[in-house]
Amino acid sequence: MACGGSSGRPGVTYRARAPLDEGAEPEVTGHVDFTRTNVTTGAITHYRYSVSAIMRDGTVSGEFEEHIDLPSGIMQDSHAMVTCVTIEADGRTARVGGVVDRATPALPEGTEGWLTVQDNGEGANDPPDRASAANAGMAGSAEFHCLTGFNRTLTPIEHGNIQVRP
Repeated sequence: MACGGSSGRPGVTYRARAPLDEGAEPEVTGHVDFTRTNVTTGAITHYRYSVSAIMRDGTVSGEFEEHIDLPSGIMQDSHAMVTCVTIEADGRTARVGGVVDRATPALPEGTEGWLTVQDNGEGANDPPDRASAANAGMAGSAEFHCLTGFNRTLTPIEHGNIQVRP
């Protein structure tokens, strides 16, 4: 079952593929911290980001900010304002997209970003939440990710917690 709405900005939508309870105000919030190792080179990249995507009265708002420590010693930072969210039918996986408003090193104006997170519960026996690295692309890529999803590798987070509330 799908539900859609608009933030008042053209082309900006949210969707919840899981059934929504009457009066539900879906949210995707949290912080992730994880590393990935390049299987060919052994180089380690460290990812950290916080996300807040709140859906109220047919609008979506929020932001996400990512910090990446590259094996070269360079740090990349980016911040985006959320423009779309999709909560999958499982009620625990969410795709978030937005417009990048600042980045170091700088990205071209109009660059969009997106990410995917999965809330796997809070119990001691629950598996860790999982998250993709945030990614960036041209105009329209965030909405595409929210609508259909890019195939993103989800990595178990080492620190932090994700909450997906359909």
